[in-house]
Parts: sequence; C-alpha cells; structure tokens
Amino acid sequence: METLGGWYFDSDRVKKMAGLSFRPVLRFYNVPAYEDLYLRLNIQSGLKVLWEGESVYVDPDYGYVLFPPIQIPPNKLLNETQPHPLDLILYGLHETDAAYTIDFDCLTLLPLEPGANFLAFYEIYEDGRLLDDNFLNRHSAHFDSNDEEVVAHIRQGSPLTLFPGHYQRLFVLLVDEIMRWTSSGRSIYGCITGPENGFFDEGGRMTNKNDSDVFTTEILERDFTQPVPLRLPVRPIHLTWSGFGGPEKAELLVVGPKDELLDLVNLLRCGVTVRDGQGEPVWWGYIEEVQVELEKVEVRVSLEDLANRVSVQYEYTSPDTLPGDRNLTDVAEGPPLTGGFWDQDKIAAKDQH
Repeated sequence: METLGGWYFDSDRVKKMAGLSFRPVLRFYNVPAYEDLYLRLNIQSGLKVLWEGESVYVDPDYGYVLFPPIQIPPNKLLNETQPHPLDLILYGLHETDAAYTIDFDCLTLLPLEPGANFLAFYEIYEDGRLLDDNFLNRHSAHFDSNDEEVVAHIRQGSPLTLFPGHYQRLFVLLVDEIMRWTSSGRSIYGCITGPENGFFDEGGRMTNKNDSDVFTTEILERDFTQPVPLRLPVRPIHLTWSGFGGPEKAELLVVGPKDELLDLVNLLRCGVTVRDGQGEPVWWGYIEEVQVELEKVEVRVSLEDLANRVSVQYEYTSPDTLPGDRNLTDVAEGPPLTGGFWDQDKIAAKDQH
C-alpha cells in the first residue's frame, strides 16, 4: 500500500481521546471514479505501527467512505505522564499500474457509541423530519407537505442514547441525492434534563431563560489574547455549530443603562468564548455585528458594512426606460484600518433614472 497522507495528534489531544473509540468518515472533494481502489487507516507513532486497520473498498457511487472503528490507545497507568503523540496515516491500494488521483478534504472522527447510519429509499424534502423511535422500532420520514409518514430508511447501528444531566452533542452528517457528503452538517449542543429544562432546542436556542446562567461568556481583545473588562453581563441565547469547522453563529444578550449599551459598538471584531458550567469552551468566534435597541431607535454596526475603499456602480436609464451604459465611480479611500481590522473593498450598486 502507498501512503496518501496523515493527521498528527499532539499529546494534549491524545490525552483527551485516550481509550475512546471512533468511527472515521472520509469525505471526497471529487468522487473517485475508480473500481479497484481500497483505503486503510493505521495508528502510528512515527514509523512504528501501533494498530493496523482493515482495508475498505471505495465505492465509486459514494462521495465518502466509512472506515472500521478505531481506538486511541489508553494512556500509561494512573496517567502519571503525558501520552506520546500519535499519527493517523491513510494508505491506498489499487490493482493496476496506472496513476490515480484522489481528492479528499475532510476526515471526521465520530463517536462510535452511540451512533447510527440511516440509508434512504426516498429524499427528505425541505422542512421534512426523520423519525427515529427505538422504543417502537420505527424509523420513517415525516413529510410536512402532505402530513404523512413513509418508511424511508434502513437503520444501521445501536440506539441513540442520551443521559440525563450531562452535556451532550449530536452530530448529524447529511448526504445528498448523488451520495455526496454535503456541507450542511450540523451539531447540536444540549443537556437532557427533562421537558421543563432542556438548555437548547433543535435550532440551538435556549429553551429556558435561566439556562444561559449555566454558561459564561468572555469577550477578548481583537488579537484574542487578553479579556475585555465589562461591567454588564453577557448571556448567550442562541448558539449553533457546523459539522465542518465547529462554532457557526451565536446571539448574545446584554441588558443595562443606555450609555453603557452604546459603548458595546466598540466591541466589533473582538473575540468571544462561551464556556459551560465546567469551564470548558463550547463556542468561540468574534463579534461580527452589534445591535443596540434604545426605545424606538436601533443602532447597528456590522463588519459587513465596514469598508475603507468604496466605489459606486451605476447604470443610467433614459426617459424611455431604455437601459444605458453601466459605469463605476472613482474609488473613495479612507485611512488604512487598524486595531485588528483588515482592509476591505466595497462596490455599491445604484440605478439612476
């Protein structure tokens, strides 16, 4: 077999994953069209092979491949020292002598248990639901358009079990109609504690106004090094994650006097870290937009509207409503942006009648 690439796990990452089992899923950027391609994952420490996986056939009709489960080796007895770094090495094999090109862009390690794979007979339409009822052994698609349930999936894997009182994250990877792993994967972070206190709903929004008290929000300088001291508490009320890249969007709430709220516009582009009750970071990013509501007036600043080089594109329309030439004004340029901002160009469109 030939080495195709690898992923390096440092000691800190190995320490968190030690002794746990995962299901590797490799996504192809371009679906390989070969019919004799096999892939394998090995766990190595340098050149020393610690674990050798089984070879998996790459089906040319699928844009991804599921590998057999892997287990990260446990740490030394009593965890007295840091574990050694590890490498996850990808190998490839084919039967011909021809040169093959394989484009892959993402390797995801999903928790092995609990986990399930749903093979679809039919597409799930927009706003449809996938029902997974282990108690009644029903795994169907519910279509909102005609309000009927259709058995549309074969289920593979053990029941999805959530334990009350524990923080848990649900990862959902989606495959489109041509068997390509889509970029619309999502993960939902939540805690199952009963119907009266569920932390996050399926959209990532707090289900109880007191749930945000469990989380702490830290605002950082624009270089993400030092915290920014704030007199007003910042509470998360809406958090979402992407299956690729982690944190996606967050909505934070601040309540206080008018003058102090107006000062929040100065936090644009500052870093944000949201931590759970155990101090672990669960969401991180930067402030892209600030909205301040003052009675009937709303003040809004956004990175999307920020630019220091601006020109206007316009099109002259004659009185007979015939389109004319499209023109571009000269660039109006301000001083270079500093303090953690980057230079941005913007072209505004304008119709002239």
